Amino acid sequence: MNSTIIKKYRKVDWIFAVYEGIELKRIYRLTPLLLKPYYDKWEKKWKDDGDKDINNPKIPVKFVEMKGTLIYNHENDRLF
Repeated sequence: MNSTIIKKYRKVDWIFAVYEGIELKRIYRLTPLLLKPYYDKWEKKWKDDGDKDINNPKIPVKFVEMKGTLIYNHENDRLF
């Protein structure tokens, strides 16, 4: 992950799929505005580390579940 990639990510929604084993449980959508704290954190880390690429940064599932828009739930097997 580097500054160029983060700039691209800031322009699009993200889709997150939550699985248990191989079974799809839920799908969430998050906008760039909701993910801004992570983009800002990653850019700061990238700069602070001397423009060194970040390997596989994480976004916690709890954050996705709290902030994201649920677009699929296996319990009712439908898209919202």
